[in-house]
Amino acid sequence: MLGRTILLVLGFAGFVWSGSASALTRTTSQSAGSVPGVSGTGLAALFYDLGQSLSSLAQSSTLVASASHPTATFTALDVCFPSCGGSANDGGSLASYIALNGTNLSGSGTLGDNVTLYEGYIAIPTAGTYTFSLSSDDGSILEIGGTTIINDDGVHGLSGSSTSVAFQSAGLYSFYVDHFENGGGTGVTVLENGNALATSTLYSSALPVPEPASLALLSAGVLAVGAIRQRKRA
Repeated sequence: MLGRTILLVLGFAGFVWSGSASALTRTTSQSAGSVPGVSGTGLAALFYDLGQSLSSLAQSSTLVASASHPTATFTALDVCFPSCGGSANDGGSLASYIALNGTNLSGSGTLGDNVTLYEGYIAIPTAGTYTFSLSSDDGSILEIGGTTIINDDGVHGLSGSSTSVAFQSAGLYSFYVDHFENGGGTGVTVLENGNALATSTLYSSALPVPEPASLALLSAGVLAVGAIRQRKRA
């Protein structure tokens, strides 16, 4: 059954401030299915070097929608760039920015005035309450299961908040982070229960593709079955 319910309890205990918790419960049916039987290898990341001042997620989303293609792509092993809780100067390159937690970089870019989208799915192995934290410089948004979990929009230094999410069912949930940089320092971090996201729980698609070694074993198995059938016919 694709439909599963997530109860979202949004308690905004921020990185730079601590306020009284406000409870908000929502239901959604955005689960993509059960937890895959193979480990994930990270999220798909799309980098857009826009070359103009940015002030909000709405503006950056409009510019990205009008772009013909991303400036660069890479695989995000987690969402800790340049490191968990860290930031980098805009004078650096995209390659140096993702060096610790990114791989499979295609293309290049500079860190000033850009948007990075992290897209895919996250596996929730057991039902229960998980705490997600998002911090960024500048604005960002975190969505899980098609629902906005944390919105940290606007031009600002490294800041963010945390949210407790009660999942009623284990499963695979869509996962999306939109992060824009207007100039100066930049960085984005998403934590789960205080730790970096585990690469094995992150998928760039809802249907994981077997690793090359697995494909080779599968091919060998098919050939073996074919040989057995041929011997039986002989």
